[in-house]
Amino acid sequence: MIRRLASLVVLLAVVAPQAQVTEGKPPIVSDWERVRTFAERARAKAHRLSVDPQWFGDSGEFWYVDRGPEAKTFVRVNPGARTQAPAFDHGALAAALAKETSRTVGGRDLPFNTITPEDDGAWTFTAFDQRWRWNDAEKSLSKTESGPGGARQGGGPQNTSPDGKWRFGRSNDNLTVANTETGETKRLTEDGSPTASWANARWSPDSKRLFATRVLAGDRFDMVRIESVPREGFRPRVVTQRYALPGDKLDQFELWVFDVESGSRVKVQADPVEDFYAGPPQPNWTSDGRSFRYAHLYRGYQRWVVRSVDAATGEAKILVDETSLTRIQPFLQSVQFLNDREMLVVCERDGWNHVYLHDAQTGALIRQLTQGHWSVRNIVRVDHEAKRIVFLANGREPGDPYHVHAYSVELGGAVRRLTGAEGHHAVSWSPNGRYLVDTQSTVETPPTHTVRDAVTGEAILELPGATIRGLADEGWRAPTPFVAKARDGATDLYGAIWFPSHLKPNWKYPVVEYIYAGPHDAHVPKAFAATDRNRMLAELGVIVVQVDALGTGRRGKAFSDHSHKNLGDAGLDDRIGWMRAAAEKYPQMDLSRVGIYGYSAGGYDSTRALLAKPEFYKAAVSLCGNHDHRTDKVWWNELWMGYPVGPEYADQSNIENAKNLQGKLLLIAGELDDNVNPHAATLRLVDALVKADKDFDMLFLPGRNHNLGGWYVDRRIYRHFVEHLGVGSPAADRTRPIRPGGN
Repeated sequence: MIRRLASLVVLLAVVAPQAQVTEGKPPIVSDWERVRTFAERARAKAHRLSVDPQWFGDSGEFWYVDRGPEAKTFVRVNPGARTQAPAFDHGALAAALAKETSRTVGGRDLPFNTITPEDDGAWTFTAFDQRWRWNDAEKSLSKTESGPGGARQGGGPQNTSPDGKWRFGRSNDNLTVANTETGETKRLTEDGSPTASWANARWSPDSKRLFATRVLAGDRFDMVRIESVPREGFRPRVVTQRYALPGDKLDQFELWVFDVESGSRVKVQADPVEDFYAGPPQPNWTSDGRSFRYAHLYRGYQRWVVRSVDAATGEAKILVDETSLTRIQPFLQSVQFLNDREMLVVCERDGWNHVYLHDAQTGALIRQLTQGHWSVRNIVRVDHEAKRIVFLANGREPGDPYHVHAYSVELGGAVRRLTGAEGHHAVSWSPNGRYLVDTQSTVETPPTHTVRDAVTGEAILELPGATIRGLADEGWRAPTPFVAKARDGATDLYGAIWFPSHLKPNWKYPVVEYIYAGPHDAHVPKAFAATDRNRMLAELGVIVVQVDALGTGRRGKAFSDHSHKNLGDAGLDDRIGWMRAAAEKYPQMDLSRVGIYGYSAGGYDSTRALLAKPEFYKAAVSLCGNHDHRTDKVWWNELWMGYPVGPEYADQSNIENAKNLQGKLLLIAGELDDNVNPHAATLRLVDALVKADKDFDMLFLPGRNHNLGGWYVDRRIYRHFVEHLGVGSPAADRTRPIRPGGN
């Protein structure tokens, strides 16, 4: 409790000055340079926002860099002894390094960021293009040729059998095996070809058998991009990549098992696996090598099966068979084999993502390990000896259901929380599983860092927490969380609002929404950050909002299924209702001037907002948008829009609906985008807009890919809203006061 009060005092010290603005016209930012450098200046005045522990093997000790406001310190932490101290004498090392190099070196900011512990207690590091060794006890510095970390010990190449006797290879689309003692090579297959090739071999643990796939070629169509300004020459260059679209005929993997000594083979008696998401199946062999298990997600994402295969006969039996009338999300579904007899299945079987213990031989359910209206995110660690699993989850604790916590559960016991009770948690685990570093924060409260016992959750050590007092000098203001009901009138929607630092209670400000409605996750920030693009945009005199609407992830299957075959919905009705509720509480929000911007899938969403809800959204910026789900990558679009390709693909296409454009649209794309092809998406939308005689703006960037980045792009986003929403700007300050008696 004392720690939380301390965080609140720090926060109030930052936010309180914002309430002391005098009456009159708000000081709208008119200096682009100040906005451009806002992030850099804010980051320079926020310290200790994260801890990156570097663990010492299995000892449980670690070092990290404490980037405090006064100095950068390398700290060594021993959780077992409950101690933390500087890893070495920084001043003495700086003096020795300065003497050896004839350079100026300060102990408060040593010219390196990584250190490596040696067995005798010394440290090695690289500075000024030289590897050094520092013995702190003797205060001696010497040059060394050894690299950081030493050589890794490996178990031999993957293509060599566990007993070292055989090595497989590929030749002209066929499989071969070679005897490592005699060098004799023999072919396992003779029927390989470019359209039916043999690949993806995996050894059984007894070295007697080899799992492999026969790859039956699909369409294998290419996408083309144009590099307008190549590094050499003046001729634009054509760039080609293999790129499957929804509905394409895809590669299929037939599964086979080879007996290495005899050269015989058997085909697995199960459906081939289509290559639309995860590539070829990965066999999990039993310890005796007589059978293996694998997971098969069917195309269309409505069936997921775990099978066991008899390696001698190829006979397959189903252990787990999950089906859905909507979709099964591969980001959530997984199987982990504990041993020959037990396996963990993570799935949304009861409507929430939970962990189930199954018999790995029969497939029978032994017990459900987690349950409730909350979601397991992923299994972090399995302690086989203690029969205990550690995992991350959200929604189990009171408050914001998106806040992540760490938990453990024994295979027959209750769930135990391992992190602090409040806030959102980022967790790092020691390799031996005994300790964790828990970074706890919210968007409003700066981080604290606690070393905990990873079995009990007990706090062992408090590391120095974040220092953010300097942010007040930059007019920094934390985002404000806000909750309102969804379109169903019952479901709470969680979002955040970024107010300008110069917010005036009696003035109206345009509103800009940042949108990303990708159903695989939730997207509103939950952890503390010194700055982001929304904060910078707010400094231009805009109120920026973001909300996770129905159809997005992390809130259970029913919540997410709103977007099934319905990406065009984008939760727009939820978002509009949420903003209207926010405007009732914060009347500075002028909902007659609303803009929206988004990136990638959010680029589709932002354009969709102008096409579907022009009465509400007046301006949009669309970056790298996938504007038609028929022209974008197969795995993403079939997951959300379904397979086979149905009429909803065309119905929800921005290109097909370009004639409905109202408002001010800016399209931004990079010509070399290998994620969302700009020619098939953005330029096809441009063609439709031209044919519909619609006005719009476009920025097509030579040499850029899906990661546009940079100040120029940011400035173009900001200027679009400055010009079309009446934002205070270098050209004109059109932000208006609230009129008496209404908006």
